[in-house]
Amino acid sequence: TGEYLQLEKTATAGASCSPNGLVGRDSTGAILSCQSGTWKKIGAGDSQIVTASATAWRWPGATATCPSG
Repeated sequence: TGEYLQLEKTATAGASCSPNGLVGRDSTGAILSCQSGTWKKIGAGDSQIVTASATAWRWPGATATCPSG
């Protein structure tokens, strides 16, 4: 219909791929991207939450912290 893209085959996160920039999907339908020769999941799992105190936004020298990993 020209509205959607259907990827017929599946890939496995962590498996090798080539060339970089390919887009695929896993068996659950999650989007994968070929990066540095490896299929990697993209999307919500790639985001991180960064927190900082109110003072971090007002005064120089205050620091923000990120969760480990």
